[in-house]
Amino acid sequence: VGNSGCLHLTDNVNYQYGALILDELTPGAAVAAFNASFKLRIGDGSGNAADGFSFNLAGDLPIPPVYAAFEEGAGTGLSLCVDNYPTGGTDAPSFKLRWGGALLGYILTPKWNTARWVPVNISLTAGGLLTVTVDGTNVVADLVITNYAPIAGRFGLFARTGGSRSSSPGTTRSGGESGSRG
Repeated sequence: VGNSGCLHLTDNVNYQYGALILDELTPGAAVAAFNASFKLRIGDGSGNAADGFSFNLAGDLPIPPVYAAFEEGAGTGLSLCVDNYPTGGTDAPSFKLRWGGALLGYILTPKWNTARWVPVNISLTAGGLLTVTVDGTNVVADLVITNYAPIAGRFGLFARTGGSRSSSPGTTRSGGESGSRG
């Protein structure tokens, strides 16, 4: 956004979506491990702010992106999801983790709707241990991903609004992404 170092994914308007899909960091080789650090802001929401955001690494991210429930993740690799909107079930608002397209688990959270840029750190080791820290709090620490295998693919950031909405200015790079070949 205007040389600010920020990525703006959605406005505070109904039925918006946005995505950034990076080229492969290690073309032709799988990513065995990575560290990603960024600041995330989801805010300016309507009365029932929606829908959410996801950080993904997969070989089958939708290119070009289309309007879909990206707060639930994209592709069949690793997805870390902020699902802000309760769609009638008991699994939102929450922070969700997906592997291979399947839900590993979720943690119920307050609705994410803040004017603050919140630091997020994601670390995946070559042994399949996942650590996620949000605003200095461990969401998961050394979570073992069963059937882990390095992923040949791309990183993608996705956000969406629906009939309710929030603005997802997205991320500002505050750390770095690094990958290792598997």
